[in-house]
Amino acid sequence: MAGLCLLLLLPLFLYAEPLKLQEQYYTESDLIEADIFLPEIEENFIIGEMKNRNRIQFAAHKIQQLFAEHGIEVIPTHPVITVSRQPDFDALPLKAALTERFTAQYPGLMIERITVRPRTFFDQNGATLLAVDLPAPNLTKNKGTFSAKYRLSDGKESKVFFGYRLLGSIEVLKAKRNIANGTILQMDNSGVERIPFEGLRTLPLSSAKLGKVRVRGYVKQGSIITAAMVRDIPDVTKGQRMALSLESGGIRISIYAIAKEDGRIGETIRFETDDGKRYKALIMEKNKAVIQ
Repeated sequence: MAGLCLLLLLPLFLYAEPLKLQEQYYTESDLIEADIFLPEIEENFIIGEMKNRNRIQFAAHKIQQLFAEHGIEVIPTHPVITVSRQPDFDALPLKAALTERFTAQYPGLMIERITVRPRTFFDQNGATLLAVDLPAPNLTKNKGTFSAKYRLSDGKESKVFFGYRLLGSIEVLKAKRNIANGTILQMDNSGVERIPFEGLRTLPLSSAKLGKVRVRGYVKQGSIITAAMVRDIPDVTKGQRMALSLESGGIRISIYAIAKEDGRIGETIRFETDDGKRYKALIMEKNKAVIQ
């Protein structure tokens, strides 16, 4: 088929479920790339070129063969696949919405570029963007799909699906050495690195937390430290002896007691005196609490 070419050979990889190839796809560029068919593809490759045409057709089995050469199983639903040129559209509002969502989720994320492509034909002329819906699970991915709601020129509303690809880097904390359970996280055992953003399963820990948290369990050298892997250092620790105060009728009484649990300033926890009396007290400072 004219225009069909394979320019790159990349490592094989597999997808859990085969992709069903549709009859019609759209592109806004001259290059026809694999992510037109599969936005979540790990390593993109070139399928063919538009060569200044508005439409090009491929035999479905040829597309299937190209994906198979890259370790991806696809299933054609039509014998011929048509790729048409997508009319120009203003992607800036969509990119701005994606940027806002990703940077809110990952404050240390630096975005270099976001590419947005319609999954279906969309004529933006006279349409007004109403909302952008990026599913929460996609915030862990640097590529995927999302939808946008538009009000069309005739007043009707329409949902349009897009594929996106994000190129950027993110600041993370990595363990400089093996870290034992309960160890306070600080600069001698962890360091800040900037790595390519390729999707993270959980939120990476901010460097602002150094000295304020302990690790949960064993952390292997080189591991990215996430928020789920640490716990805050309490202001009052279980077993700590501290002053408790009680004010009544203008008289202030102070006693010393042992904390029976960890707690932070503003929390009420249990205490017990040396003679076995038990109290609940509100932590005011690291060494002071008020009996409730």
